[in-house]
Amino acid sequence: RVGRKVTTVPLGRQEELPPRWPLPPSTEVWVLTSTSGASALTNEARRAPYQALAQRLEAEPWPRPLACSEGKRGDEVHQGK
Repeated sequence: RVGRKVTTVPLGRQEELPPRWPLPPSTEVWVLTSTSGASALTNEARRAPYQALAQRLEAEPWPRPLACSEGKRGDEVHQGK
């Protein structure tokens, strides 16, 4: 689908990313609505993408351990271990 101009982007997690996307394929991209009450959406429609993202994030362990390229955790690097 190279060269296809998209006029609207679906809300929520994006399954299709632009060509030459600079981040790793494991990166999740989410499109969310404006939080402005002036947008032409119902409150339910405005909240739905945020709720879907919140459900997705609930599945992630937190806080996440930081890993550096040497295989050390971020806190070990900062403490000189």
